[in-house]
Amino acid sequence: MKNPYGLKNGQFVEVDEVERGLACGCICPGCGNRLEAHKGEQRQYFQHDDGGECSHAYQTALHMLAKEVLLEEKRLLLPPLSIYPSSSLGKLFWRKRFERPIVKRNTIVVADDVRLEKKLGDIIPDVVFYVGNRALMIEIYVTHKIDDEKQNKIKQQLDISTIEFDLSQIDRTITKDDLRKILITGESQVGHGLWIHYRGITTVQAALDTEFKAQLPRLQAEEDRRAAAKRQAWQKKLDIEAHERQKKLDIEAHEKWEEQKRLDDERQRKEGLF
Repeated sequence: MKNPYGLKNGQFVEVDEVERGLACGCICPGCGNRLEAHKGEQRQYFQHDDGGECSHAYQTALHMLAKEVLLEEKRLLLPPLSIYPSSSLGKLFWRKRFERPIVKRNTIVVADDVRLEKKLGDIIPDVVFYVGNRALMIEIYVTHKIDDEKQNKIKQQLDISTIEFDLSQIDRTITKDDLRKILITGESQVGHGLWIHYRGITTVQAALDTEFKAQLPRLQAEEDRRAAAKRQAWQKKLDIEAHERQKKLDIEAHEKWEEQKRLDDERQRKEGLF
């Protein structure tokens, strides 16, 4: 199984960073067996020296490498997050008007401290960012995403803000710099973060719903006035069109009458000649 990553002295390396063959001194991130570095003109990769396969080597390496990037950088690009009224009326008619941005686009958080796989309650998140007295849990989804049971624990027991980054569809040629673009700079078009939970969002949502409920009678009255104005404008348009049609019919009828009169006069004139 070809792998773009190897472990050397506990650190991730790519093929172009080490010597050829077994001289690379690398082991497989998945199973710990020795790797050979293959440096072809077209392709470069690591392979087990015994020709064996480790089906989860790449997934394990990608998962570990993403955590290493966050540990080194201590920065993270936060996914944008907005809330809207919970009611169907609010979502259907006034979604944009009542949008409340919680996290704006292109917001980067800088951690005071970063911990890997630190147990919080019953959960061991991949990465925890500590910013002041707040914690932010970060999960890296390569093969297993956060399930409903874990989500419920995060929301109901811990109430800790949590983001999941989806790397499940990432190309096998991805580099450490590519991961930085996904996790930190946002330059990549692949991989994305999703808020699993935002601490305190229930309170903010309740406040927005209360505000919307209080304004709903006024909003509905405004909507009724707009609808009535539209109906009046439409009826006026129909009346004008009907008037124009009738006017055209009257003109056509008059023209026909005049033409018939002309023909009758012409016939009578000719008959008077004999």
